[in-house]
Amino acid sequence: MDGRGRKMGGFVLWELAVVLAIVACLAAVAVPSLLKFYREMALEYESECLLADLRRTQSLSRMVADKAWGYGQQEAIEQKASIRVEETYYVFRVKSYGSETKRVHHYLPFVHVRRKDEPAGSGNRTISFLQNGGLDDIGRQMMTLVLYCDGWEKEGRKIMISRAGRIRIKRMMR
Repeated sequence: MDGRGRKMGGFVLWELAVVLAIVACLAAVAVPSLLKFYREMALEYESECLLADLRRTQSLSRMVADKAWGYGQQEAIEQKASIRVEETYYVFRVKSYGSETKRVHHYLPFVHVRRKDEPAGSGNRTISFLQNGGLDDIGRQMMTLVLYCDGWEKEGRKIMISRAGRIRIKRMMR
């Protein structure tokens, strides 16, 4: 057999190594960008979900407050809307007429929430609102919830709730 058949073979090992080196270089550039994109999108999604449920809780509190009997309800029945915020999930709960409806929302991987200036596992984490929309049972002027990703605590979102019930969101930058 002549030498023509040997030249038409497949890839040589060094050609495969060059292709793998190029793929590794591209991955080294792309992976950090993809992780940053995931962090930003996960924080944006979770902060919008929590913000919407906080506003829903506030709105429902105006409608199902304990003193709704003053607006035509015949008797005082325990009615309450609240949201319990934990580090890896929150529970949205509505109690009305002896029944309870609740929904649990687990955060995306690596996303956590904590109250600003409070250590983990401390105190009451339930947030509820008064009939007028203001925060219920809070001793300070502002409540701040901090959303962050593992290892990136300074790049996150703050959800701030004033004592009067104004809810707003702010991005944290390094």
